[in-house]
Amino acid sequence: MNKKLFERTDVIIIALILLFPLGLFLMWRHQKFNESTRVLITCAILILVGSAYTQATKVSRQVYEQDLSAEQAKYVALQTKVEAAQQELDDSMEEVEVLRVKADEKAKLQIAEAEKQALQLVKEAESKADTIVSKAEDEAASIAQSQLNEAKEEAAHLIAQAEQEASALKAAAANESSSYSAAAAPTSQKFQNCTDLRGTYPGGVSSDHAAYQPSMDRDKDGWACE
Repeated sequence: MNKKLFERTDVIIIALILLFPLGLFLMWRHQKFNESTRVLITCAILILVGSAYTQATKVSRQVYEQDLSAEQAKYVALQTKVEAAQQELDDSMEEVEVLRVKADEKAKLQIAEAEKQALQLVKEAESKADTIVSKAEDEAASIAQSQLNEAKEEAAHLIAQAEQEASALKAAAANESSSYSAAAAPTSQKFQNCTDLRGTYPGGVSSDHAAYQPSMDRDKDGWACE
């Protein structure tokens, strides 16, 4: 029953319209229509299919070309942005280099100025130090001279005082020796040394004393063991 259905002319025509591959197969399989008609129908279907395929291909190509143009436009816009960004980067690098050069020059000037100021401060400090040292040396010399003068005066005073005390002792010894000589009137006295003599005459004896010995008068001033 199915075989008879697919052999019907109206079914084959519907198949040629809706499912042309099946319709062509059934048309040639059951030899519907004469040969020239079958060839004509086959050619017409192939032309329609080829035209539809060509149109679809054309539409697809147009869409592809449109998409390609859009992508190319995006690429060009992106490339333009990249070039602009690269130009901005180059400009920024140039500005940075200019700023770096200016900063280096400014730093060199500041360093030179700082070195100049430091040298000036060193010179001022050296000058102040020399002044302070000179002043200190002058003050030290003045103090030393003053102390030396005071020492000399004190030494002279002590020497004068010692001389006065020595003169007083000599006078007292002379008086004592005279008194003793007048009282005892010894003819001579012998002592072994000045220590022994001073035990009796603490201030020593003069040349006219009985205990005087020339060997005990070392400075030959007429006074022994003074």
